[in-house]
Amino acid sequence: MFLSRDDLMCHEAAGFTTDLFPKRMTMSGIEISLTYHFEPGSPRYGVTLQVPLYGLNQVDARRVEWLVPGMIREKAQLLLKSLPQKLRRHVVPLPEYAAGFAERYAGPKFGAGTLIDALIAGPRMSARPAAR
Repeated sequence: MFLSRDDLMCHEAAGFTTDLFPKRMTMSGIEISLTYHFEPGSPRYGVTLQVPLYGLNQVDARRVEWLVPGMIREKAQLLLKSLPQKLRRHVVPLPEYAAGFAERYAGPKFGAGTLIDALIAGPRMSARPAAR
């Protein structure tokens, strides 16, 4: 069997950068290591913060809700999926709404306030809908 280099490359991973999945972050002046484990179903699946003992009381719970930009879309979708149907119907289709949320909160807005408050705020309309 002969495969080219392009056949072996995972092109779906092209958008995954160290900006989305950093190896380190700074919180309250403390450098914190992040490790990732990809094994769905495993208790270790996801990202782990390795906080030094002297920094435990300085971890900002609001910032940890957001953690890394590469996981925001999935977190938002799971949080929205947990809503009762009566409320969830306002944000369907969930994957597209969560993707839009992740785009809106990329960059400087990332980590501003709590993740739940940002989801509650929803998309901001630039103009009011026309009256009928």
